Amino acid sequence: MSEADPTFNVRAAVRFFGGPADLARRFENVGEPLTVKAIEKWQERGQIPGAWLVRMSQLAKSEGRIFEITDFIKHEESNT
Repeated sequence: MSEADPTFNVRAAVRFFGGPADLARRFENVGEPLTVKAIEKWQERGQIPGAWLVRMSQLAKSEGRIFEITDFIKHEESNT
């Protein structure tokens, strides 16, 4: 029996805001400049810096939405 390793689904978290371009635009609109390229790098690495996760939560709240980090956790089969 193998354990599932939890990982953060970066692409789903970005899609929550409409994708890289929409997320960058939303941050720009609240005075938090962030490039589409930076967001694409998060997706490539499969990680979002913690400070930006906090900002994403604050951004969602300012839009009347709830951004729960736990909603974007996925479980993958472990190879060990």
